[in-house]
Order: sequence, then C-alpha cells, then structure tokens
Amino acid sequence: MINRQQGFTLLEVMAALAIFSMLGVLAFMVFSQASTLHQRSQKEIQQFNQLQRTITILDNDLLQLVARRNRSTDKIMVLGEEAIFTTQSRDPQAPLNEAQTLQTVHWYLRNHTLYRAVRTSVDGRKDQPAQAMLEHVESFLLESNSGESQELPLSVTLHLQTQQYGVLQRRFALPEQLAREESPAQTQAGNNNHE
Repeated sequence: MINRQQGFTLLEVMAALAIFSMLGVLAFMVFSQASTLHQRSQKEIQQFNQLQRTITILDNDLLQLVARRNRSTDKIMVLGEEAIFTTQSRDPQAPLNEAQTLQTVHWYLRNHTLYRAVRTSVDGRKDQPAQAMLEHVESFLLESNSGESQELPLSVTLHLQTQQYGVLQRRFALPEQLAREESPAQTQAGNNNHE
C-alpha cells in the first residue's frame, strides 16, 4: 500500500503565510499613502478656500464702500498695512425691507494672521471681536492706485504674501458712483481757484 499525504506540509503553509503577509503589508502601505495624500489635499483645499473667502469678503467690503469721513481717522479711507474704511451692510437676520446700516471695517495683520474687525457704530473706537480671516500671512498691504493726490482712489491694490502661495496681488475697482460723488467737490474747488 501506498501512503498518500493528506494536507499541506509545514513548508507550504509557511510560504503561503509569508506571501499573504507581504500582500497585507503592501496593501497597508498603499492605503497609508493614499490616506496621507487625501489629508494633505484636504488641508490644501481648506487653505485655498480660506484665501478665496478672505479675498471675496475684502472685495465685498470695498464694493460697499461709502464715501464718509471717519471721525477717528479724519479720512474717508486709511490704506497701508492696516486698512480702515466705512461700508454699508444689512444684518442677514433682519427683514429684507430693512435699511442698510453703516459700519467701519478694519483689516490688519497680527502674528502672521490677517484679521477683520467691524465697528457697528461707525464713529466708535471699539471694534467687535476681530475675526481671523487668513493664517500664515507674511505681509498685508492695501494701497491706492491714484497716488496720494486723491483721498478716494478709483481702485486699490492688495499685496498679500503668504507662506504657501508667495506674493499675491489683486486690484479692486471701487464703486464708480463714489468717484462721481467726489468729482463735483473737486471740480468746484478747482473752479474756486480760477476765480
């Protein structure tokens, strides 16, 4: 009689375990790398969305600019490393037919974070708690494109340097009606000089 072997030998079982272990380690490495890439891309997306949101809010503030001299600064618009100006806005929780209110907006950089503070009392000196808009900012500058000759420029340029995106520049056109509102006063002053 011939004795036939039933089952696997120890060597065959060890080889199968080694192969499945290698496949398991490789699968874990692939999953781990995919998870790391996903987390990194989510962080990049979040930072880009934060940048986009900041620029959109600044754009909205500038589009709602009101040519009103601020009693604290005695200027219509303070530009530079800190920007202060008056805008009009409506409380989102108020009824639609309610009038818009004036508020002073203050943009500034502290400890590599760009903040936006709002004063609901336009001539008050106390801001509401500032909202952190963008982190990892190296520098923030909002400058007039009209030089120092005009108190209210036709446009302003944002110079923003971030750790992730480097130097960014964006030009914002101010509302045309503001330029028209300011022009008659300048024209009248010019006419008085010629008389």
